[in-house]
Amino acid sequence: MEAAETAHPEPDAQAIGGQPPKRTATPADAAPLGTLIGRRVRKKFLGSGFYNGIVHAAHESKPATYIIRWEDGVTKPMKATVVEKHLLPQD
Repeated sequence: MEAAETAHPEPDAQAIGGQPPKRTATPADAAPLGTLIGRRVRKKFLGSGFYNGIVHAAHESKPATYIIRWEDGVTKPMKATVVEKHLLPQD
């Protein structure tokens, strides 16, 4: 038997309840560091609820990090991959 005959095809969208497969970000999809400065973010903090913030600065650490200025005045670092998950749509 050839490999092509024994390979299992990937399920299509119809086989998974009609929903397209979920796409996850890869490093190639990530925005270049610094391009998110000025963007708005919204994140839920356990026990405190949701907070809005602004991407204030970038820091070229490993992993790449942005500095977020939250609406309560607190400034905290956040990994670039996490920032991308919490971005609000641009106006």
